[in-house]
Amino acid sequence: MFENSGTSRLNKIMFAVALFVIGCGAGLCGGQVINEDQPLIATDQQHALVEDGTKMTSAAGTDSVTKGPRTPSLVYQGRLYYFCCQRHMRYFQADPDRYVNNVKPPNGKDIGNIPGMNLMWGQSADRPVVATNRRHALVENGTRMTSPVSGKSISKSPRTPSVIYKDRLYFFCCQADVRKFHANPGRYADSVGPPNGVLIKKIVERNRKRLGGIDKVLIASEQQHRLVKDGTEMFSPVTGKPVTKRYKTPAALHKGKIYYFCCNADARKFAADPDRYIKDVKAPNGQDVTVVAGLNLGSGGGTDQLLVPTNEQYEVVEDKTSLISLVSENPITKGPKTPSAVYKNRIYYFCCNADLRKFQGNPEKYIPDTIPPNGIDITEGLKEVALRKQRQKEAETMVYDIEIGSSPVLGPADAPVTIVEFADFQCPFCVREWPKIKKVLDDYAGKVRLVFKHYPLAFHDKAKPVHAAAEFANMTKGAEAFWKMHDMVIANPKKLDRVTLRGYAESIGLDMVEFDRLMGDAAKIDELLEADLADAGDYTVRGTPAVFINGLKLAPRTPENYRARIDQILGESTQAESSKNEEPEPAQTKQAVVE
Repeated sequence: MFENSGTSRLNKIMFAVALFVIGCGAGLCGGQVINEDQPLIATDQQHALVEDGTKMTSAAGTDSVTKGPRTPSLVYQGRLYYFCCQRHMRYFQADPDRYVNNVKPPNGKDIGNIPGMNLMWGQSADRPVVATNRRHALVENGTRMTSPVSGKSISKSPRTPSVIYKDRLYFFCCQADVRKFHANPGRYADSVGPPNGVLIKKIVERNRKRLGGIDKVLIASEQQHRLVKDGTEMFSPVTGKPVTKRYKTPAALHKGKIYYFCCNADARKFAADPDRYIKDVKAPNGQDVTVVAGLNLGSGGGTDQLLVPTNEQYEVVEDKTSLISLVSENPITKGPKTPSAVYKNRIYYFCCNADLRKFQGNPEKYIPDTIPPNGIDITEGLKEVALRKQRQKEAETMVYDIEIGSSPVLGPADAPVTIVEFADFQCPFCVREWPKIKKVLDDYAGKVRLVFKHYPLAFHDKAKPVHAAAEFANMTKGAEAFWKMHDMVIANPKKLDRVTLRGYAESIGLDMVEFDRLMGDAAKIDELLEADLADAGDYTVRGTPAVFINGLKLAPRTPENYRARIDQILGESTQAESSKNEEPEPAQTKQAVVE
């Protein structure tokens, strides 16, 4: 009986071993892995199947990879894939079938018959999987935490390895920690403290709750901006122009959705009246970002939100003002396309949208280094804008007695109409203005003359020498030489170098010794132009081109407005001349009636 009992126990053990071996053969050595439809984290054993130092191309892009212990890797449908970075791996995790057909050996190695296939759990929820970009972004960049395996400190960033396990999000200091966690997640998951191992559902609910009632237009955070992949085609909400999403593309957040724009001007119009435009927005623009951290909600609607400025706020600093960008401290000339943000009732300008989003991540870090007029107070600035607009309006109705002096003139001296143009040879708008003026001179030949005034803008580095060369021609050879130089410069507006200018000077017979001496003397150049620059200040010229017709500023400078103003002047002139030539009628007298 004892013998039979022992034999029975031995048979049971052998039977269990046999089942284990069969299980290994079926579950760990291929078979099931071919049908696996979700990318899984590679084990240490699988990761080591390709030799360190092997060169390949990332499985989700064209970047090169040199395989090493830290190289991110996944197993999908029996093949082993390596990636250049965590972001590429997350792209692959979200849509592997998009990439697998383009993977080139030695990447995508077939490991279907090699043990350690990561199939020890039956349900995907029980297995750690790589977090997609949306899930990875649930925790804000810069958040401090501890890695689950090694206990090392982490500052979460786009490069931080992350996985999802049982609806919780875990971050790691390195890929080696990920693989150890993957081998036995139950061992490490319970020992992790917040904010690591955060429950995804809780974050999403918190984000949606915080979004309630926030109807301002906010600057999108770095993480929100990356939610839509670079290269995605869409349409701008305001103008409907096509947009190819890039890192530099302007983006704004409104009521939990992210919107991309073709330019910063569109973003500002949207900020002034978002409800006017959102109904026409088509996907993939306007994506929900409540599942992404960094919602830029501040205290829930207070002044510590980073806002997209309206056009009115944007004009607090005049265009063409020289500024220093926050973050990178690069010089800027403020213009219609300059990125900007409102924070704590002050407006800040940036050299690029990348600087703007870095500022959004931690504005208090950069504010102490702000150099005025950047960071101007909006309340005071708007008062100044109102005064400035009032002065501009008054200037538009002011008739100036503009002194011609020695300025070059094109047209007869006794012409009843005088056009005065303040121009900058390096200004593209001035180049485009010339054909309109030339047509007016041709259409009203003998009745209109043009006076040219130099107004090189401070931020055009090549303008002053060109204007000095033209004025030198005017002083030494007269107006005819000036207009020849003028026409050559306008015909080739991108060729403003000294060699080209010297060629122009030679072609019209200028004294080349004196010309070369002038071009090498910055003080002399300034002296030649100072009279016209002073005139510009007296006549409220702020930009180029500025056109005055018989002392009254022309705005807008359309061909129709040119004709209307000139016809009005000529009509008044003709009427006055006609009245002057008419003989007065004899006075009527009353005869007395004598009875």
